[in-house]
Amino acid sequence: MLEGERMVMATCRRKWPMARFLYRTPTGIVADATVGIPLVRFVTEEMEMTPELVALYTSQKPNLELLERELQSLGLNPKIIYGTDVYKTRKSIREGRPRVVFGSTIERHASEELSVAYVVEIIRTICQFRMINREYFGYTGILNLFECIQNE
Repeated sequence: MLEGERMVMATCRRKWPMARFLYRTPTGIVADATVGIPLVRFVTEEMEMTPELVALYTSQKPNLELLERELQSLGLNPKIIYGTDVYKTRKSIREGRPRVVFGSTIERHASEELSVAYVVEIIRTICQFRMINREYFGYTGILNLFECIQNE
């Protein structure tokens, strides 16, 4: 565990200067639970942004409980949408006005002509980005998320 923590901290310290402008930026997260829930902690702790919207495609009870625990442990109270779709996402982005949205190509489309400055495509559903056996939880997951953001 200590080795993983050191690895993540060293990577984040090297990459911090390029992420400094994101400090406390209002953020929206729109994804499946397997990516969206780890993004909440990553965006809050590693990127030091403020999640104000969390929209998950799924609404299964274990996912709801896991997200609730994450939000509670981080002291966050964002708007939460379960079982989201393009219409709900666009409406929530319009109302919440996040400056950055973490999501997919679909969220890029949903954010057009709204106040979103940047959409980080973590998942590229339309571009057929393949995700096979990739972690988004834990120390390796943090680095995988960081890699996705940097590549954007």
